[in-house]
Amino acid sequence: MKMVAVQRHPRIPAGWGMESRNMSTLNAVSSMPQTLIRINAQLPWRFTIGSGGNYVAVCDPLKLTLQAETWGDLMQDTAEVLNLIFMDLLRDNQLDAFLQAHGWSLTGPATQNQQNVRFDVPFFFVPEMASNGAQTYACK
Repeated sequence: MKMVAVQRHPRIPAGWGMESRNMSTLNAVSSMPQTLIRINAQLPWRFTIGSGGNYVAVCDPLKLTLQAETWGDLMQDTAEVLNLIFMDLLRDNQLDAFLQAHGWSLTGPATQNQQNVRFDVPFFFVPEMASNGAQTYACK
């Protein structure tokens, strides 16, 4: 039986802490039906490549900044952070007010089920050119 270690993220409930679980347990959790909630929004992220080679992205509407080693990591981290933010808003019953405040909406019906929910939030990246005219990117 193959064993894996699962590290607890601060937003994941107790019981999913740093522990070993067998693959059949993980597969059972991942096979639960997932509810996809789509948000009608287009979130712009300004990005740059820092002096150390990492990608840095800023989302002004959400006042967020992310850093990643690769472009693929930046894309994945962005989707995951957005999912976690909207999950928190859903659990705190603040999702509707937040969406209205930003002029966004759900593209389908809202769900009362808060288990195994995933948010689809469209986003795009815009490169920021340095103000000194150099062919490098920089965040303002």
